[in-house]
Amino acid sequence: MNYIAFAGMTLKDDQGNIVPITFNPVLSILALLSGFIGQVIGVYIACGDRFYAKSKAEILEFFVETRSLEEILSYSESYVTFLLISQELTHSLIGGISSSIGLTGVYFIGLASLEFPGYVTFNGGIIFAALFTGFSAVIFAYWLFFRLLSILPNIELIRIAVAVAGGIAISAIHYIAMIGTKFHIDYSRTTKQSWKIDLMTSNDVLYPVLLGAMIILWLISMIVFADLRTKINAYRVHLQKLSPNENLSELLRKAENLLDAGEASHYSSGGHVPKKNRVASAPLNNDLESPL
Repeated sequence: MNYIAFAGMTLKDDQGNIVPITFNPVLSILALLSGFIGQVIGVYIACGDRFYAKSKAEILEFFVETRSLEEILSYSESYVTFLLISQELTHSLIGGISSSIGLTGVYFIGLASLEFPGYVTFNGGIIFAALFTGFSAVIFAYWLFFRLLSILPNIELIRIAVAVAGGIAISAIHYIAMIGTKFHIDYSRTTKQSWKIDLMTSNDVLYPVLLGAMIILWLISMIVFADLRTKINAYRVHLQKLSPNENLSELLRKAENLLDAGEASHYSSGGHVPKKNRVASAPLNNDLESPL
């Protein structure tokens, strides 16, 4: 996105003449590596989130084991959900920051790769606003993906929100920062380096990148929709197998929004009993009126 935007930029001098812009290939590659490394490190860290890739049963079991039965029974469903989505967010926070640093590097190293007769200056307040907006959007996207989506995996709007937040982050870092970046044309000065080997004009870069981006977007869309269709069909089969007469204990009813019916049935049949609240190793029973 950054380099397509750079390629679409036109600089003019005081007489209205178009100023030629070239890209330094070495710095361009460094900008690419900055974004790539930042994303890899960020995702690797965020994968350590407490609930990422856990089933709803595992999430509930951890929640129950870390609290007394009296506390749990006093919680409302909405408060349980709030606790699950708001506690121990260190991994998502640090992962989002790492990813944001990588995106910031893409912009500023990419900006340094532009070669034209002149120099640039920055407005510190606008640059801060760009980075603050970008960092916030990335961290929000990581929280959505690695925490909220783990708790509410069947809500497809969360997946869309992740993509939107990521797009806002990248766009904010570039376009708001561009507002705070001023290009000064001075033919007596140049940013061109003596070790430059090859020159690429804007047109040389723009069209191949656009074509590549369109192909990649099409492939990703096909993969996503194929995967989504498979999951929907599997979920329909799962619903058909559920018993309509399953009864849950009071504790499981408190968490009905956090469990699949199948997982709830597994709890009710004695498959899992939270360690902290076991009473004589007695399993939860469908016939009990009280939680234990």
